[in-house]
Amino acid sequence: MFVCHKCDIRNCVNPDHLFLGTNHDNVKDMIKKGRKNPVKGSSSPKAKLTEEDVTKIKNLLKTEKVSDLAKMFNIGKRQILYIKNNQNWKHIIV
Repeated sequence: MFVCHKCDIRNCVNPDHLFLGTNHDNVKDMIKKGRKNPVKGSSSPKAKLTEEDVTKIKNLLKTEKVSDLAKMFNIGKRQILYIKNNQNWKHIIV
């Protein structure tokens, strides 16, 4: 069991602000309150690119084909299209 906070103040010990719950309850509460910060960019363990790579891709998209960039960076064309259409790596602005 976990002691969870209704008020979201970590060092709060007011019994009226605390409730018992499982890890699952605690995660659901965090998501519901909008406190989940998604991992961005190369910080993600699944990232195959760096911020530098994405900056290069965004600049090269002006002159190169999607298929050529996919080969150049050893990723799928769909990933290049996601970058091109700002569906991922949105925090990289060129």
